[in-house]
Amino acid sequence: SIFIPAPDFLSLSFTQGQNRCLGDTTAFILANADSGLAPYQFYLNEILQPDPMFEKLTGWDYDISVIDSLGCSAEVKNVYIKSGDSLSINKMEEIPPACFNSIDGKIIISVYSNVSSDSLTYSWTDLQSGTALGSSDSLTNFGPSVYQFMVINKNGCEDSMVFTYTGSQSFNAEILAVPDTVY
Repeated sequence: SIFIPAPDFLSLSFTQGQNRCLGDTTAFILANADSGLAPYQFYLNEILQPDPMFEKLTGWDYDISVIDSLGCSAEVKNVYIKSGDSLSINKMEEIPPACFNSIDGKIIISVYSNVSSDSLTYSWTDLQSGTALGSSDSLTNFGPSVYQFMVINKNGCEDSMVFTYTGSQSFNAEILAVPDTVY
């Protein structure tokens, strides 16, 4: 009698890393062929890849598969890569100073985040003097200068806005950084 061994059952496992902030492409999937017979061909969403490390992934559901040298295949469907935390300054309330050059104005910021607001860190800086002014979502009692508001979440995602107050009863505000960037 002749004994012909059957090849080991091919299976597929993976490890993954997620995006931290919305817009990141730092996520990855590392596919691993368990058993089977090398060499292997790895596929991401049915597209042949040069190696089993799939990098720079955006938020999406991915299908990964492997085919060994015998033509046996294994697949894992719907490997979820998250888009990352969303963080943005979405509302600003301005209470202008009562008089020209007075310091009784107030700016209140509203921030959107898909993570707990308890994990947000706020900071205000006078950009002309370099002075840190506070760590809340509002700034009060300020004079003519250029001010930066910054918010950072627990994963390092941040957004910021710059306000210019010239001493009149109006403000000028502009986005300073692209929302949801990681530094």
